[in-house]
Amino acid sequence: MLKSSIVLALIVLAFFVQSQNIDTLLKSNNCLDSNRVSYTSTDSLLYYKITDSLMTHFNDSTISIIDVANCFINTKYGSGNRGKSSQNKILINFSELDCVTYVETVLAIYKTIRTSKLDFCSFIEEVENIKYRDGKKLLFPSRLHYFSEWLLDNTRRGNLKDVTALIDSVKYSKTINYMTQNRSFYPQLKDTSFFNEMKIVENNLNKNQIYYLPKNKFDDYKTKIKHGNIIVFTTTTEGLDVSHVGLTYWKNNELYLLHASSKFKNVIISDVTLKEYLNKNSKVSGIMVAEIL
Repeated sequence: MLKSSIVLALIVLAFFVQSQNIDTLLKSNNCLDSNRVSYTSTDSLLYYKITDSLMTHFNDSTISIIDVANCFINTKYGSGNRGKSSQNKILINFSELDCVTYVETVLAIYKTIRTSKLDFCSFIEEVENIKYRDGKKLLFPSRLHYFSEWLLDNTRRGNLKDVTALIDSVKYSKTINYMTQNRSFYPQLKDTSFFNEMKIVENNLNKNQIYYLPKNKFDDYKTKIKHGNIIVFTTTTEGLDVSHVGLTYWKNNELYLLHASSKFKNVIISDVTLKEYLNKNSKVSGIMVAEIL
């Protein structure tokens, strides 16, 4: 018993020392500017634990997006926001994820593994590449706030492929302007320049033809959706494009949803099929689907 306790203590100590060394190395190399990135040594430690575990149990060429996503099951649901200390920064929080940051974090880890760039700095670069327009973090409007634009921008830059129109071709004819029409919901939009920039973003987004798959036709296209696709839920809310995002999960010949759930307060595989999930949500009009490249 004593021997086991000593071994456990040594393992914990080793991880602690590793995290401190990682943090010191990152800072000494100036690869993470605290004015641009909000993270803790715990986040860097958890990142390395996840990637080390994946590389130990799988060949790097066979690691799937679902293998990465499964590492976060039971992670607490939340915005991960650290208040003023994380405002207008690339936010990294492995202890708390919402539906968008879950998908972005999983995709960033997957891409670091696929490119064999497993250092924490490369992961941060991938998060920035995925989360911001043209892959560059500038000010508040540079974030891909509308997920339909997130799909367009990341598809254009080769991070993924929006396959919605290949599955079916129903036009998503809707004016997207929720943020500027609900300015009071977004403190950053008190800044007139940010507000005006977001109006330009919305106008540009509305020039694109977007497609979706109506939920009442789910049985027609269900089998065309693959394990580990990104799935985006379109909404009937006026001015808003989508309301939720997750990953598709096939089991026992049925399609489920792997996502950060606000209802259950953690990352889960849905306890109902995707079809049931769609039908239970009256404000969900359908879905968009993307494949990860």
